[in-house]
This record gives sequence, structure tokens and C-alpha cells, in this order.
Amino acid sequence: MLSPLRPTGALCAAMLLVGLVGLSGCTAEGPATPPPAGPETSAEPRTSAGPESPSPTRDVDGGESSSGTAAGPPSADDRESAACRRSERRAVRGVEFPLQQTIDDVMRSPSGASSAAAARVRARAAWVERTVLGQCSRPSAAARDFVRVAGGRGRTALGSDDLDAVMSAYSTWARSVGFGSTASALSRGLHECRAVQDRASASYRTWWRRSGTGRVWWLELTFRNDLPRRLFATLSGRARVSSPGSAVLEWGASSGDHATVPRGTSRHLVRLGSNGPYVGTGPSEVLLVEEVVVSTDLPGRASWWCSLPVPERS
Repeated sequence: MLSPLRPTGALCAAMLLVGLVGLSGCTAEGPATPPPAGPETSAEPRTSAGPESPSPTRDVDGGESSSGTAAGPPSADDRESAACRRSERRAVRGVEFPLQQTIDDVMRSPSGASSAAAARVRARAAWVERTVLGQCSRPSAAARDFVRVAGGRGRTALGSDDLDAVMSAYSTWARSVGFGSTASALSRGLHECRAVQDRASASYRTWWRRSGTGRVWWLELTFRNDLPRRLFATLSGRARVSSPGSAVLEWGASSGDHATVPRGTSRHLVRLGSNGPYVGTGPSEVLLVEEVVVSTDLPGRASWWCSLPVPERS
């Protein structure tokens, strides 16, 4: 289809004289021209992006910190809160291993309570009070509660109920600063050790016979294992000889100070001397056992152990 012809400039001038401008598409200024093209527009209006919202930053210990925004630098209160949180996180990690040792002290005590565990917990509570409560203007309620519980329970020999109370306060505090996995690992180790102790036990006895130089002493362990597996035990301990020289015997530093405990009842002789028994030099020496430690493995827990109480067997 042919496009209609547009009038030329001369023709427009003639038409202008006869008043046909409006019908011809001519204007007083000249020939009709298409309107100028406007700026290109997209199908969707473009909006300008505003400033990005600041994302939380990480403090040096891995916890989130909300200080520092586009509105300005963190306030003094924000900085103080962040510093207190970092201090508490370091303190939680500083209590972790001593608390693991405390669990071991209580679990291996033949009486079920431990003065050594109480002293350890009391010392950790004093340390947290000094390094956190004494230096932070606004320590968390969980930190204050741990100091109160641990300090109070550590005044006397620490028993099973005391240990549970300290563990509960520590778990609440650890979770409040982002160390829930640490608290869970300690609680799980305590639970698994109690399960082992429900079905395994150990005891010891000593005996002697005369020799040409005096008395030869033995220390024998008796195990009872009702678990569906063998136990692998590390042995250590200390004994004193009531002689003029007051000799001290210690074991636990050699490869021979281990025992594989089969299911059922079994016995094991502790190496007190180079060849097994202790050979005395006096006719009336007595072997005084001060400590016997049997630490067993926990399956799948390379860094954990479970110590059994080892009372003397009559």
C-alpha cells in the first residue's frame, strides 16, 4: 500500500494563501514533521536503590554484634555491652576444662562426694567473679547466677546433686553467649559416665608374703563389667610404705598401666615395682594405698573418659 504524499514547501505556501492549511497537514512554520522522539522508557519503572542495610558484624570471638550502623558509630553503651559479651565468652571457655575435671573428681570418689571438686569449683567461681563481674558494668544474669551457684555449692564436699546444680547454671550461661554445644558436650559426657557406672565397677585389695629381705606387696584390682562390650582402662594411683624411708610408690606413667576389662568378673595386678610387686626391705612394712584411679573409655568420645570409684575390698 502506498503512503500518502506529503505537500512540499512551495505547495504549502500556495495552500496557505487559500486557507487550506488545516486540511493539508501544513503549518504556518513549514511542512509537517513527526514529533521528536522522547526518551526511551522501560516496561517497568526503574527505582533507585536506597542505601544497603548494615548486616550484623562478628566480634572477635564469633558472636554477632549489632553495633555500627549507617546512622553512625556504636555508642559507648554498645561498646561496653560487646566488650562484656566477649569477656563472658572467654570465661565460659575458661571454665569448660576445670568443670570436666570436676565431673571426674565427683564420679570417681568412693564416697560420692569430693573436696577436691569443691575447691576447683570454688576457685572457678572466684575467677569469673573477678574477671567478669568485677570488670563488666553490666554482666549477664546467667554469669551472676553461675558465680552464686558454684560458689555456694563449693563450700563443702561436692556431691552428685551439687554437681547437677553447677552443671545446670553453667549450661544456661554457656548457651546465653553462644556456646550451647560446649554445654551439651559436658552434659552428655556426665550422662554417659553415669550409664557406665551403673553397669561396671572396680575395687582393690593388697596382700603380701615374706621374702628374704622383708615383705613383697601386691595390689590387685577386681572388675565387674555388665556392659555389652569390653572396657579399656587406664590405671594410676599412689601408695606409701610405712618404713623408715617412707617410700612413695606411683603408677600410671608406663605402657603397662592399662587393662582390658572383659565382660563379667576379672582381676588385674598393678605394677608397683619394676617386675610387678613391691619388694620391701623391712620385716614390718605396711603398704598404705592413698589413691587408685581407673579411667575407662567412652565409645566415640576421644577427648572424654569416665573414672570408676575404686573402694578397698575387705
